[in-house]
Amino acid sequence: MLKWTLRILLGLAATVVLAVAVTLVMFFSWRADAVAQRENDPDRRIAQTALGPIEYAVHGEGLPLLALHGTPGGYDQSLSAVRATPELAPPNTMTIAVSRPGYLGTPLSSGASFEEQADLYAALLDELGVERVVVLGASGGGGAALQFALRHPDRTMGLILYAAETKASPDFPDPRELPAMSPWRMTLLEGGMWLVGGPLRSAVVNAFDPDDPVQKTRWVAMMKTTVPWADHVPGQHNDVIQRLDPALDDWPVEQIAAPTLIMHGDADVNVDYANSVEMAERIPNAELVTFEGGDHFVMITRWEEVAAANQAFMQQFR
Repeated sequence: MLKWTLRILLGLAATVVLAVAVTLVMFFSWRADAVAQRENDPDRRIAQTALGPIEYAVHGEGLPLLALHGTPGGYDQSLSAVRATPELAPPNTMTIAVSRPGYLGTPLSSGASFEEQADLYAALLDELGVERVVVLGASGGGGAALQFALRHPDRTMGLILYAAETKASPDFPDPRELPAMSPWRMTLLEGGMWLVGGPLRSAVVNAFDPDDPVQKTRWVAMMKTTVPWADHVPGQHNDVIQRLDPALDDWPVEQIAAPTLIMHGDADVNVDYANSVEMAERIPNAELVTFEGGDHFVMITRWEEVAAANQAFMQQFR
């Protein structure tokens, strides 16, 4: 009896060890693939602007769309959907996707404040010879998008805010007062992104449809843009630091004259839907599109509705 018990225990231990080994191999393979995709990206560029270097990539041709990614992210996050499903890319659109300061290849020294970031993007447009754009601020990119519209109205054809952080968050912990994140913790966070990008996606994303190949493909592609985690930390911390300032709530957004599209799910637990309601009330020429019951990721779970709203808005500038 004892021999059989020992054999069973050894068998279970071997199974656990094998499962852990397979899991680690799958994770590190996923991570290596994500890193290689960015390092070998033929479209990735570094522009040496008058205000500092900035990483960017240009995708497509047509109406210029300046895409400002969320937290965390990078230029590749803004392009993840069109690259994952090129057949569904918006027609006649030239997406200028940037890495905001502190993310990936754009140093924080190129512009920490949202005001400085807005000027940096204008300097990039100078380098590219692009006069006017529709600017898109997604999630954590909302503050920089608002400042671009405020500081460079002559270069702003239109403004799109997607589930955007547009209010101060003075109650957030100040990252400057927290201990530095260890490599081990960063690896754990990357592992979380891998899990969320795979078997746990339906548990995290409200209304995720596992039978929709577009949702699955785009979600997996977006999760890959979050690693290496270390290349995003300065930008993440800076986003929090900037939103600690209550002065954000006093920005004169009433002066934004450009047509504005605001999209947000009213069940978003990442960014308060009330932010978008307030922006729609304060920005004179704004339209609020609400996705009832939608969370922070309606661009994945309700991609057809989001694409339709985007295209209807962009059509007026063509």
